[in-house]
This record gives sequence, C-alpha cells and structure tokens, in this order.
Amino acid sequence: MIMYNQRNWRDILSEKPKDMTRIEYEITLPKPSEDCMTTYRINRAKKNLRRFNDQYRNGKTEVYDERHIKDPATQMHHIFPASDYPAIADYLENLIALTPTQHYTYAHPNNNTQYIDRAYQYVCLVSKTGTIRDNLLQKNKEPIIYDFYLYQTVLNIGLGTEEFYEVQEMDLLKKEGKNMAKLDWGRGIGLHFKNNNEYYETLGFLTKRSRLVDIYTHDNGRSGAWGGQGKLETHVGTHILPRPLREAFEKSGDARLSVTDYVLNLRNHGFTIEQDFAGNRYTYHLFPESLDVVVKSIESEEYEEDFFRGYNW
Repeated sequence: MIMYNQRNWRDILSEKPKDMTRIEYEITLPKPSEDCMTTYRINRAKKNLRRFNDQYRNGKTEVYDERHIKDPATQMHHIFPASDYPAIADYLENLIALTPTQHYTYAHPNNNTQYIDRAYQYVCLVSKTGTIRDNLLQKNKEPIIYDFYLYQTVLNIGLGTEEFYEVQEMDLLKKEGKNMAKLDWGRGIGLHFKNNNEYYETLGFLTKRSRLVDIYTHDNGRSGAWGGQGKLETHVGTHILPRPLREAFEKSGDARLSVTDYVLNLRNHGFTIEQDFAGNRYTYHLFPESLDVVVKSIESEEYEEDFFRGYNW
C-alpha cells in the first residue's frame, strides 16, 4: 500500500479526507443537481427555436403586431414559466419568439421577469397554436419541428387539465387535402354546428367588416392563476344571427358567450390582429388579417359559397 504524507491537491480542492479513496469519497457526496442539465436543455431549445425562426420566418415575431412587425424577434419566451412548469420548460411547443418590447413590456411588464401578464400569456398561446398548426401542415415548406402530442402535453400541464389529450390531431389539421372542421365547441352551452356548411357560414359572418359580434379574449385571473377566456358578444338581436350563434346566445340568456376553444381556433383562420381598446392589457379584441387570409384558410373550395353567404349576411 502506498502512503502519502501530503494531501493530493485535487483532494484538497474536493475536501476529500486523506484516508479515503476518491471512489469511496464520491459515494458519500450528494448526487449532482439536475439544474445544470435542465438549464442546458432549455438553452438548447431556445437556441434551436431562434435559429429556426431566423431561417424560416425571417426573424419575425410569432405574435403579429403592426407596431413591432419590423422588429427582430430575439427573445425566446416561455408561455408557461419555466420556474412554475419545469416539466415543459424545454419543449419547443412552450416557447415563442417575441421582440424585446413584446417580451419585456407586454409579457413581463416593467421588465419584471418574475411577473407574467396573464392576458398576454393567452395572446401568446393563441399565436403559438397557429404557428404549430402551420408547421405541422408544412404550409411554408419548412422542416417540421413541433409534435402534436407534446403540444397537448404543454396545454394540459400549463392549464392544469387532461382535456386536451381528448382532442384529435385532425381537429387542428387537415387530412388528405380535405378540411376537417370541428363542429362542437365549448362545454355546456358552447357553440355547435350541424355540418361544415354552417361552420364556414358562421366564419364568414364573423369576418364581416361591420362587427355585429365582437370576438375577444379576456383575463379573469387577476389572482395569479391563468384565467384567460375567449368570448363572443353580440350587439344585435339574436334573430338576425346565423343559426349556431342565434341558438347559443338564446340558450345563454346573455349577450356574451364564453367559447374559449372556438376563439382560440379562429387564430387558425387568420384572426391574429389584437386590439386593446381600453388600454388595460386585459381585454384584446381579435380581427382577421384580411379577407383573403381567411378565405385561404378554408382550404376546400366547396365551402367558399357557404363562407361568402355568411360574409354577405
């Protein structure tokens, strides 16, 4: 056995007792924290999204805003905070490319990264839904980087539910070139269509320049929990509305109808422009980018006649 009169310098730095072998000493040490590996995975995901966004989306923000459309999206923001939701912190489906102003003024007001603006969180979630849908459909001929199951996981964990695992991928995407419109939306009263014809007729009606029905997102979660809701609000008598809207408003007995999933879905039809008329950053009215963008989202010419019947209602 070899005996040492002086401690090895590596042992001194590691505080290993002189009479213990390195292997014996390592067994006594606490297991290394996974923090470093978690940080590595998060940074890698951010780097990959930044590279993809720069290369295939010209570095533009994923949250359409005319005020910042020319600003580079250099900030990869967590929709659901990494500190609160570590299980999905490195998911691309939970990251969104924003401009510095969007990140440090809207998502984190006053540059306070410990605070999340719940209304803007919902805006980001709506926008990310459209980005993921376009990528999975390969609308822009770009590599597929998202996964529908992981997207469901992000929604379930972030919103504290299991409901999104029940959503079929074809509810969001198309199959074999044919549009697969979802016909039942929301719980309770909800919004229900008998067929695709009614679905697109109503979409056309909501696209009208004269807004007879407002579409907006509203945050009820000032207490700190995510409480975003998507709502429709009518300003006219229900008798002049298309059947699905008329029956839904009549059953609700109110001029407002809470159908968050349907409002979220409208993002897939080009309703990506948000207007905060009250300036409180809690209520955002949604508008389509243009008539052409909405029409292109139909993807099947057989329903265009239904759409324009609603548009010219």
